[in-house]
Amino acid sequence: MRDADGPNFGTRLGVTMRSLIRIIFATACIVLLVVGSILGYNRWRIERLAETVRQKAAQFQAKHESEHANRNARIAALRAADKVADPLKRCLDFPDVSPLHWSPAFVAARCRLTALDIITIDQIDAKLAAGDSTSVDATFQDYAAQDVSDPKRRGILFRAFEQRFESSNPAIGSVLERWVKTSPHSAYALAARGVFRYRTAAEARGTMSTADTPQENFDAMKWLMAGAVSDLKASLAIKPDFIVPATYLIPATARMGGSRAEIAALGRKAVVIAPDEYRAYIFWAKEASPLWGGSREELEEIADAAKAREASNPLMALVAARVRYYYALASRRHLSRDDYLEILAIAPDNFALDNMGQLFQVQADAPLITPLVRFEPTVGNYMRAALALQLARQPEWSHDYMVRAADLGSPTTPDLEEYAQALTASSRFDAAAALNEKMIEVNPRNAHAMSALIVLYQKHLNRQIDAVAMAHRMLDAYPDSFDAWTLFAYTQKETNNAEYCSAMARAYRDKPGLNWDYDHSCTPNDDLPPPMPNGPISRSQRPNSK
Repeated sequence: MRDADGPNFGTRLGVTMRSLIRIIFATACIVLLVVGSILGYNRWRIERLAETVRQKAAQFQAKHESEHANRNARIAALRAADKVADPLKRCLDFPDVSPLHWSPAFVAARCRLTALDIITIDQIDAKLAAGDSTSVDATFQDYAAQDVSDPKRRGILFRAFEQRFESSNPAIGSVLERWVKTSPHSAYALAARGVFRYRTAAEARGTMSTADTPQENFDAMKWLMAGAVSDLKASLAIKPDFIVPATYLIPATARMGGSRAEIAALGRKAVVIAPDEYRAYIFWAKEASPLWGGSREELEEIADAAKAREASNPLMALVAARVRYYYALASRRHLSRDDYLEILAIAPDNFALDNMGQLFQVQADAPLITPLVRFEPTVGNYMRAALALQLARQPEWSHDYMVRAADLGSPTTPDLEEYAQALTASSRFDAAAALNEKMIEVNPRNAHAMSALIVLYQKHLNRQIDAVAMAHRMLDAYPDSFDAWTLFAYTQKETNNAEYCSAMARAYRDKPGLNWDYDHSCTPNDDLPPPMPNGPISRSQRPNSK
């Protein structure tokens, strides 16, 4: 018997299957549409994100190129400003460097001081050679009168002594000896020699550590400083209102072991003599610093007194900046770039500028050193700025400053050591050697000059015998000096390896943990493979195999 529902069941099953297939197909289409939409949307989104990234990269690149172009333009403007011939226009038109901006009154006063025309050492020498010491004294007497009567010439007296006589250059010293000899009762001649002796005494000690400095250097410093104190007191006895000897007596007395009360009394006396002479406050502030036995209270007294005079002399801001600098040093921590910028926001302090320049690491910092040469375009400042520019990765600009220093200097420049360095940096090796030889004639223990000559003889002038002789001379003067032994080793490196190794071992005697033999000139190199044996080697043979 047949099932009556059989045919209908088959039909219904077929319809169901077709419906199911259509549903699956429709679902698949929907899924594909959804997936396609998602993929399309994601692709659109990815392309949009990629376009955004491209735009941001282009903006970043454009910003970077703009900043680079702006920085180059600022540097070009600064380098061009330095070449302006007129000293007053050069200083006034020199671009400010962000974030350092000072008041127009301060800039005008500082530039006026920088541009003052003062007598040169060569002019003094010529007058003395002609037997005309009277006109030399008259020149400084005129400066003293102008200082108090002509606002455009205020500060000229102190600046003349600071710029011309604060030096250890023996050529300047010989001129001053002749001036004192022909005018023994001249307050100006005695003060000039006192200032010279003060600076020479400070440099006679040298820059080595106390342990490496022989007693002869300390003896020379004390002898010269005693002569400076004698000259300065004699000058002040002749002219009691003379601010130059009154000011230089402050540090000279401190170097001779004067008491705190005596130093403070000298500081107060100096600012009474010339209440608007900012350098009197600055000299006193150094000796009042807690780092050198002073106190914060004394520094505050100086800062308050200078602040009270700022309305009559905008340059008193330099006192505030220097006091802030001494406060920072008293913290006995390493000062940061931001620390120095806080000081320099007050005024362009030379100490802060010079020390900040030693921290430079990026090209963007380079312009920050330019106030050093804007306001004091001396040989020494150009060389200090050149070093800062090297650290800021501006070699071309740095070289320009070195050449500028060499061109600016002369045999009577106060910055004789820096002038010799500038001559070396500008490849004037013979002139640099002659200058260092002259310094050693006057001071046979001049370690800087001996070091410079060793390198000049050995590296630049092909005078190896002279280099060795000078190295022996330096060892005789400083037998325990690390620098003396390493420089002697330098002269032996290419000719006598045993002497080189012995000298380097002696130099590093107190530093046993340091590995100085980087090229293994004196020790075996254990990192090298063992030597290959002589004779043919088979393919399977190993060197030194058994």
